Amino acid sequence: MKPELIAEGYIFLEAPRSDSKNNLYFTDNVAGTLLRRSPDGKIALLLSGRVGIGGTAVNADGRIVVSGFGGLILVDQASGKQEVLLDELNGEPIGAINDIQPDGDGGLYVGFADAAAKKAKSAEGVRRAIPQPLVLVSPDRRARRVAEGIKVSNGIGLSPDRRTLYQVETLEGVLAYDRDTDGSLSNCRLAIKQPLSDGISVDSEGCLWIALVQESSIVRYTPDGKLERRILIPVKEVTSLTFGGDDLRDIYVVTGSAAHQPGYLHTGRIYRLRSDVAGQASPVTRF
Repeated sequence: MKPELIAEGYIFLEAPRSDSKNNLYFTDNVAGTLLRRSPDGKIALLLSGRVGIGGTAVNADGRIVVSGFGGLILVDQASGKQEVLLDELNGEPIGAINDIQPDGDGGLYVGFADAAAKKAKSAEGVRRAIPQPLVLVSPDRRARRVAEGIKVSNGIGLSPDRRTLYQVETLEGVLAYDRDTDGSLSNCRLAIKQPLSDGISVDSEGCLWIALVQESSIVRYTPDGKLERRILIPVKEVTSLTFGGDDLRDIYVVTGSAAHQPGYLHTGRIYRLRSDVAGQASPVTRF
């Protein structure tokens, strides 16, 4: 598995998501852009001016669900028109939403984030984050809290049978929850102790692929928490990954830049690897 560089020159890439046509959506968290890479390698700008996008999803009508400061929006790929999807919870304005994951029933799990900590560029600022909920948004746009107390929410994924939901708590590792058919969660436990985990993707065998944001690598863990492999990536800040391609065996890995450096280093890149194990197709939302 040798990483192939397929795009570069960005600041801090996040939120990769592929669709059924092999388009790859991703964001530059610092530049505030949403982009689309077509199968022919061409990259199109879909949205600008939205700093802090940590998650994307494809809606059934082709619009892209985008997280960020203030909540969730839907973005029309052709016109760029935006529609607010969620900007308050129980009557209170939303500070920020980071990573998101379609639930397979048209809804969406969303990891809330402490807005001040999300803007922080220091480890101490992140550690002071106020714990936030994990929320499930149903296709009728009703939102309900399904878990509590996550300080730094990052990647979210589902097992192939959708009976287990995984959520990264960056300061600890990967949490696992039992998932009921109505989307409710219970029995939260630390499934993988791996501090400074970031984005994740669950493959067709139920194993978890994790981006390690300070270790120049992605790792694959079995469902019982055993490290199965580590793959080195040529950038220290590996932020997220997703599966794509006709056979779902392409892994797209995105990277960031050293935030403490003035002006950053512009090492935001996309790498592609071929996997011996297929991923799972990402479900669409139905808002």
